[in-house]
Amino acid sequence: MYDYRTQSCCGLQTYNRTTHTCCGGRIQSGGTNHSCCGTEVYNYRTQICCAGTATERGTYSSCCGSQPYNRLNQTCCGGTIKPGSAYHSCCGNEPYDYRTQYCCGSQPHNRTTHTCCGGRIQSGGTNHTCCGTQVYNIRTQTCCGGKAQPGGTQFRCCGVGVYNYASHTCCLGKAVPGGSFHRCCGSQTYDYRTHTCCSAGNVLPGGLNRYCCGNQTYKMDSDKRCCNAAIPYNYKNQTCCSGKVGKGGVGYLCCGTKAYRSSSHKCCDGEVVKGRNTRCCGSKGYKWRTHECCNGTVLPGGKSFGCCGNQSYNYYSQDCCGGQVLSSVTHTCCNDVIFPGGTYYRCCGNQTYNSLTQDCCNGQVVKGGKDHYCCGNNQTYNYKTQKCCNGHVGLGGGRNWACCGNQSYHYRSHGCCGNQSYPKKTHGCCGAETKQFYSKYEHTCCLGKLLSRGINHLCCGNQSYPQRTHGCCGAETKTPYSKREHNCCGGELRSGGGINHWCCGNETYNPSTRLCCQGQVKKGGSDRRCCGSNSYSYSNQSCCLGQVKKGGPDRRCCGSKTYSYSNQSCCEGQIKKGGPDSRCCGSKTYTYSNQTCCNGNVKQGGPYFRCCGNKPYSYRNESCCEGKVKPGGSYHRCCGAKTYDYRTQACCAGKVGPGGSYYYRCCGDKSYNTRTGGCCNSTRAYNRTTHTCCGGKLKAGGSNHYCCGDRVFNYLTHGCCWTRTYNRTTSNCCTSRVVPGGTNHGCCGKKAYNVTTHTCCIGKILPGGRDYRCCRKQAYNSKTHNCCEKKNVLLGGTNHRCCGNQTYNTLTHTCCAGKIQPGGTDHACCGGQVKPGGPNCCGSQPYNYSTQRCCSYKVVSGGAKTACCGDQSYNYTIQSCCQNQVKPGGFGYSCCVAEAYNRTSHGCCNYKVVSGGGRYHACCGDQSYDYTSQSCCQNQVKTGGSGYSCCGAEAYNYRTHRCCGVKPYNITTQRCCWTEPYDSTTHGCCNTVPYERTAQRCCSGQVQANTTSCP
Repeated sequence: MYDYRTQSCCGLQTYNRTTHTCCGGRIQSGGTNHSCCGTEVYNYRTQICCAGTATERGTYSSCCGSQPYNRLNQTCCGGTIKPGSAYHSCCGNEPYDYRTQYCCGSQPHNRTTHTCCGGRIQSGGTNHTCCGTQVYNIRTQTCCGGKAQPGGTQFRCCGVGVYNYASHTCCLGKAVPGGSFHRCCGSQTYDYRTHTCCSAGNVLPGGLNRYCCGNQTYKMDSDKRCCNAAIPYNYKNQTCCSGKVGKGGVGYLCCGTKAYRSSSHKCCDGEVVKGRNTRCCGSKGYKWRTHECCNGTVLPGGKSFGCCGNQSYNYYSQDCCGGQVLSSVTHTCCNDVIFPGGTYYRCCGNQTYNSLTQDCCNGQVVKGGKDHYCCGNNQTYNYKTQKCCNGHVGLGGGRNWACCGNQSYHYRSHGCCGNQSYPKKTHGCCGAETKQFYSKYEHTCCLGKLLSRGINHLCCGNQSYPQRTHGCCGAETKTPYSKREHNCCGGELRSGGGINHWCCGNETYNPSTRLCCQGQVKKGGSDRRCCGSNSYSYSNQSCCLGQVKKGGPDRRCCGSKTYSYSNQSCCEGQIKKGGPDSRCCGSKTYTYSNQTCCNGNVKQGGPYFRCCGNKPYSYRNESCCEGKVKPGGSYHRCCGAKTYDYRTQACCAGKVGPGGSYYYRCCGDKSYNTRTGGCCNSTRAYNRTTHTCCGGKLKAGGSNHYCCGDRVFNYLTHGCCWTRTYNRTTSNCCTSRVVPGGTNHGCCGKKAYNVTTHTCCIGKILPGGRDYRCCRKQAYNSKTHNCCEKKNVLLGGTNHRCCGNQTYNTLTHTCCAGKIQPGGTDHACCGGQVKPGGPNCCGSQPYNYSTQRCCSYKVVSGGAKTACCGDQSYNYTIQSCCQNQVKPGGFGYSCCVAEAYNRTSHGCCNYKVVSGGGRYHACCGDQSYDYTSQSCCQNQVKTGGSGYSCCGAEAYNYRTHRCCGVKPYNITTQRCCWTEPYDSTTHGCCNTVPYERTAQRCCSGQVQANTTSCP
């Protein structure tokens, strides 16, 4: 074992990460800031690793193959170091400046004077590009079909030729007169602002927002539409059905060639039938809320009804059995045969059983019921408390139990070995075939064989060893060894162990006096390091490119030479005068504190200077803009050739304007505040409180103003009608037209009308105000008249309704079977007859819902706070309904089969009412128990609630005890041996049997007298 916070594992050995590193499977000197370079260790802060070789790190160093180079003044191309800079890339094996040059194949070229086409450098740079393999000028020529032809930026290709798109259009590969605002219609052009192209290449008058319909056009915002792509029609009062135009309009649908109003009619098999809440039954319609369609016949029914052959039935209280309707409350259907027994009864072959107390197992009715499943052929088990294993019922229910042969076991704490279970913490199972139990305290299982010695022992082949003092050597031989006397190096045992011996290849060495360099033992010590396969003294030598050189910690490597870091520098592989304050500028050095390097030239400057071309500048108070030094440093940016303070200003299209905060944006060459201003047509900034942008143009009028086309209007007093504005107090917008009207006016087709004095019915204005309604094309006063069958106005009004083509007073009469009969609000139409007794029907009998209830098609007394229980009513505040029987007890009561019980004082256990209820009670077999202070173990109530678990039939505190088999034991003084607890101070465990240590011993899994020795 090792402390993973400070140590790591290298092969089979541990090492301290702060002082050593594991490279190539060997532990080598160098911890923090060290890593591996090939198979050797290097300091990645002072060295660089290139192709497995470590060398001294210079400023901005990178690798080029196996050699380091400076990225600021060198470039690596094709594995060779070339002169360059940070702005250079490779073109083949040569560097080039990508700011002014391009790469063509493997040759760089000046992109302002030449262009690369077809892999060749050709004359022509700016404004030139490729046309096939040739260069052409995009301002004076156009490339079509791989050839450059006369014509510049206003020319495009048409077939193999060119055309001026400002004056011509390309149609079917030919240039035709007509440029801007023109499109192709077959082989001719048309102005899409004034004309439209219809099928067969016909150009018709009518431009934007118009559609084609045969040889005519129509405006897309008008009332017209096209039927069958040939016949225009008004979609508001006409409908197109199967290519024919007929009466209809908005709200109409097609039924074959006929149009019908979808809100009041329906299409059934090509026939139009009346009814709003109607469904189809063949070619007939029926009210789905009160009737049902069975085999093409309309029968009484509704929402909760279904079909049984040619009959309808209520599937809440009835069932369909072989084409016959039966009561599901009293009977059950099995294999199309009716049997006695309703609710809670199920089928078992050709017989029925009560699912509350019985179960069906392999076609036989057996004792069981709720929470029970079948186990084997003729027995059941409670899945919450029992487990079924191979047809045998055992203890243990729920998700944490599994089967081991014919026994059940708790798989979180136990395992299965063969056909027997065992505790996982103290025992194990050895051998894939033999499967022997063993105590982990006494034995170890190695390669399927039991060996003596248990805890803290590991396997090495077919032998065990103590992991604290011994190890295992060899992937094939697997030989145990003492860590104090030997080491395992390369899978072979070597003499020398402990903390003073490490592995170096296949040998051991003392790390305090020796070093391991590339698998070879070399002279070591506190001041020595590895340099390739040799060691060197760090105090007076250096390692450069794998070679030992003179010079100690104050010297650095420059290629294969060393130099003094205090007064020299390494520039491009050459040693120059300098020191800690010196930097390289090409092959020269300069003083970093008061000089700057610009493009390979040393200039006056310092740490706060940067380069602007070949000139240095102080970035604290100056900026470099377009290659020139400008005043303005911190908080300044470039705007073209000028500088600006980005905290208070903004740069827009090369011009400086007010800005600075998050809310400023650019609009053309000006800035604006988005909280108060806007941008019109992306070019003009404006104040939103005084102006509005409409159609890309600024208009007077800001707050409370909107656009209407290219006009501005105040939406508080005016409106927008398509592209025209109007005063809402004097005018209206009807079908996209402004008409006289205004306050208290509405639209009726294309005209406005006064809603207080007139009514609009199907596009016609008729006398009558707010109390008037429409009856097709007639207006009527809803307080004095009624509209019957949606076409006839009859005398009636308040408290009147229609009965066919007549009106009646609902206070004194009732409409029944299409006829007006005496009897008002206290009468009902039931079974085709008006009967006194209430406004509701129960089958063919009337009843008053406020004082009565309809239960199983019988009228019984009832009213507020009552409900049905079978064929009788009950007050659900003081009574309960249990299996269609009324029992005393209302709110707070529940049913236990056919009995009602108070949930606060009683419970329902195994279908029996028992004392003990409330939120903290549960069932334990036939009893109720308080689970805060008691536990349920094998259907027996035991003392101990929260913090207790079950061990067999006993409850135990799992904080101080554990379960051994079916017996609890104290974890401070006892342990578990298979299924028996024992005193760990005086006894031991031999396989599955406890034994007394002073008088007995365990030999090969068997208890023997202590007087004999183990064979």
